[in-house]
Amino acid sequence: MYMRLAASALLKNRIRTGLSVLGIGIGIAAVVCTAAIGAATSARIERQIDALGEDLLLIRAGSQNRGGFRSGAGGARTLTADDARALVGQVPGISMCSPVASGREQLIAGASNWNTRYQGVLPSFFSIRRRAPVAGTLFTEADVANAARVVILGPAVAQNLFDGEDPIGRQIRMGRFPFQVIGVLDSRGSDRGGVDRDDAVFLPFTTSNRTLDRRTWVSEIMCGVTPVEYMAAAEAGAASLLRVRHRLLPGEPDDFDIAHPVESIELRSQASRTMSAMLTGIAAVSLVVGGVGIMNIMLVAVTERRREIGVRMAVGARLRDIRWQFLGEAAGLGVLGAGVGIVVGWIGAAIISTRFGWEATVSPSVVTMAAAAAVSTALLFGYLPAHRASRLDPIDAIRVEE
Repeated sequence: MYMRLAASALLKNRIRTGLSVLGIGIGIAAVVCTAAIGAATSARIERQIDALGEDLLLIRAGSQNRGGFRSGAGGARTLTADDARALVGQVPGISMCSPVASGREQLIAGASNWNTRYQGVLPSFFSIRRRAPVAGTLFTEADVANAARVVILGPAVAQNLFDGEDPIGRQIRMGRFPFQVIGVLDSRGSDRGGVDRDDAVFLPFTTSNRTLDRRTWVSEIMCGVTPVEYMAAAEAGAASLLRVRHRLLPGEPDDFDIAHPVESIELRSQASRTMSAMLTGIAAVSLVVGGVGIMNIMLVAVTERRREIGVRMAVGARLRDIRWQFLGEAAGLGVLGAGVGIVVGWIGAAIISTRFGWEATVSPSVVTMAAAAAVSTALLFGYLPAHRASRLDPIDAIRVEE
């Protein structure tokens, strides 16, 4: 009965109802979009951490001072494969390392060709980076020892060279040398710098060193730390060992850079949580504004409907009947506002997903939370008008002239 009376009253004042619903709807839409963006950001960060591994320690060539002039980052040519072997043997916590020799080459397969990055690595590289083949296999320590001319393709390279055909066992030419394709890696997409990790090929480090670049230094060393709690000690130990090996004097700057990529991701995660908290605060303010709008409009309604309230009380309506009637109207506004806000928020999340490629989905728990927030806000701000209506004197209310 209360909801029927509430619905009748709301339909009589469509403009007021619409404005109240709009106020609540904006707040709910903000809540839904904020939750969807937060979920999408968290999913992206979790995928990045999973792709990198929490145990990854990355050592890159730094700058070098020559004649008073310092080269830029990566200018030093002091990192070597021997450094990688020393790190595994002498730094507690570092369980495996792979030197990485990088460059670019033109690849030719039949009538197709493709320019891409190559990386000469050890088999441990794939364990450190958590990469696995979707076809074929990885090269082995025996391949490294024999400098075998075998190559593993990233999925983008496989597609561009073989156009969907099975590349396993096929021959490609890299530089002046033929290589046999033995595997295709899983897809990882672009990294946080925008570099496509699928557009690369991998070959044994010794093969790269002897046939392609013929250099004594490496661009980076990737290390796995076990257990991950040893990360800080491993970083310090690696820095100390490399300074000794590179004969750096006290006070001289490092000629290498050590990074724990997950730390930067976690910093971005903290920034994302801060942004989500700020957006949630804005959404809460929008809900409060919508609630104040409901309270004001219902106070006006109580004033305009004093005669109706007086008549109902005169024919036997109790105080709680009047209160529940107006609370029912407030709840109705909350439900309508929740519906509008959820639809608008869902559309906003879909636009964000399409525009930015995020997985901004609206989960059932978010819908439930948004609906509960809308109804709670409406009831909270609708209580004062409902209470005031129930406290009216019926005689005075009936005497009010229309």
